[in-house]
Amino acid sequence: MNPNILMKAGVPVYRTDQHAGEFVITFPRAYHAGFNQGYNFAEAVNFTPPDWLKMGRECIAHYSTLRRYCVFSHDELVCKMALEANSLSLVVALAAYRDMRTMLHDERKLRKGLLDWGVTQAEREAFELLPDDSRQCQLCKTTCFLSCVTCACTGSVACLRHYADLCACAPALRTLRYRYTLDELGATLERLKQRSEAFREWAEAVREALDPDTPKTCDLDRLRHHRDTARDLKIHKTDLVRALDTAIEDAEKCLSVIQQLDLNKMRTRTRTHDPKYRLTVEELRLFAEEIDQLAAVLPEVDLKYRLTVEELRLFAEEIDQLAAVLPEGSAVKEVLRQTEEFERRATDILSEELDDTDPQMLRDLEETVELGSQLCIILDQLPPLQARLAQAKFLDEVKGYKEDHASLTLEVIDRLIAEANSVVPHKRVQAEFAYLSKLKEQVEDWESKARALLTADASSHTTLDELHQLLSAGEQLHAALPSTHALHAAAQHAAAWLQKVEEMQSKDHYPYYHTVEALVKKGQAIPVALYEKEQLSAALQSAREWKQGAENMFLTKSWPHSLMEALCPRTETTSRSRRRRTTTDPQPSSLEAGLFLKNFSEESSPAEIVAAFKQAEQRELQLLKEAR
Repeated sequence: MNPNILMKAGVPVYRTDQHAGEFVITFPRAYHAGFNQGYNFAEAVNFTPPDWLKMGRECIAHYSTLRRYCVFSHDELVCKMALEANSLSLVVALAAYRDMRTMLHDERKLRKGLLDWGVTQAEREAFELLPDDSRQCQLCKTTCFLSCVTCACTGSVACLRHYADLCACAPALRTLRYRYTLDELGATLERLKQRSEAFREWAEAVREALDPDTPKTCDLDRLRHHRDTARDLKIHKTDLVRALDTAIEDAEKCLSVIQQLDLNKMRTRTRTHDPKYRLTVEELRLFAEEIDQLAAVLPEVDLKYRLTVEELRLFAEEIDQLAAVLPEGSAVKEVLRQTEEFERRATDILSEELDDTDPQMLRDLEETVELGSQLCIILDQLPPLQARLAQAKFLDEVKGYKEDHASLTLEVIDRLIAEANSVVPHKRVQAEFAYLSKLKEQVEDWESKARALLTADASSHTTLDELHQLLSAGEQLHAALPSTHALHAAAQHAAAWLQKVEEMQSKDHYPYYHTVEALVKKGQAIPVALYEKEQLSAALQSAREWKQGAENMFLTKSWPHSLMEALCPRTETTSRSRRRRTTTDPQPSSLEAGLFLKNFSEESSPAEIVAAFKQAEQRELQLLKEAR
């Protein structure tokens, strides 16, 4: 028929080209027409899914009423399937069992009816070896396989439904020809039942595990065991198997997300807080799969991630809706409980004013921040809580240094100022920042003045009062001053030295050269530019210059004696000194300085020393006269 005629009549017509290795399936009530081209092998095959076996038996019964020839014997198909029960999938075995049970029930009724009618002769017949034409019912054209009725008067056969219409002979002359006895059929059905019973038990267990109205008692391993059992029993991809696979896949994805959350270690990589980056549960699953794939390529990368609180709640609900019980799900619920506790505590803390810091407040802050940091959740309150903790720690540290300002060095002040700049601004923090900045300026100014005073070669002189004033100003600063100790020591040394200078200058006569020299030497150790140091050094320098001129006048370069030895009167003459050195041990030189001054001290007046000098001079003249 021309396809255009069908199309004009409203019949849908489609065209397709079948290539090598392809199958074209036409469903019932669909007609096809085609032609072959080229060198090919094409074969049409009838097939059916297992749940269509029942429809096949109904079709055979319908064909029987229409007296239409059958393509094949449905009973023969079922019996062959039953004989190979172990090679059948469980779904096919179950469908075959149900259909064979119906077949055996009908066969028993028909054979009993035939027996009651009076047929007593029976013979076994291998119907599968006979041509289809020789085993078709003469009336309904059904292909017989389990049994039929024959008579010697005719070569035709009749099915057990139409045995009375075969011929006019008496029932005793008829013969029942059967393929299997009823006991053999019952044994075959039992084997098929045992095969299908495993599927039935498996199906009941899986349905119970997947039933949302049944309390969950099956864990993931049990679901996997059901899947492995389905494979062992060769159960094809039925709706129940697909539902089981979906349940296992959902549970495994949730388990993978739990593992990626790293609930035990609580160390996660951060993710943005922007709401547009928040994931749904399904996106989390896809993300977990990508992470697993990436982990195989980059195992050294930390691939942990965080959820928002809402995502965590959805994830916990998703775990509750799973068919499997995940022991790891309790960790998710515990994290959710801790998250809710963190939110409650954070709300209470952030609602309080940061007026004063005490140990209990800091302890609560640290515990709450630690709790939030350990959670693998994006917590909106965690950043402000961390900022509050930084502010509280800063204020508490400043408070401690104020109470013990001896340790508040300039370095500590700089560090505290840097910390104040790093924390989130707050009025209390800003007040302490201003205080520290002002204190830093005061400390630096005080230190600058102290260093200037402690410079011995300063251009301007320093008085002891200035030292005391600077020390008094330093005591007003609540900070550690590095130069305080040196300034205290310098003030003490300067006071002691000035007292000695004052005592020396208060005497009635001038001090000796060596006394001034020793005092100037001590004054050089004082790191303060005192006016008295400069004056005393100038006087000592004048004395040195006078002494140097006298040495140039009275001493020769090769003479070993000092200026005092040259100027002092001799106690002996030269001749007596030589004679004594030849007979006795060497005596002190007659020119030894100060022998006549041995009875005098620095407290002696210049008049006493001059008188002693004159007396020694007269004695020297007397010795010279005697020597002549």
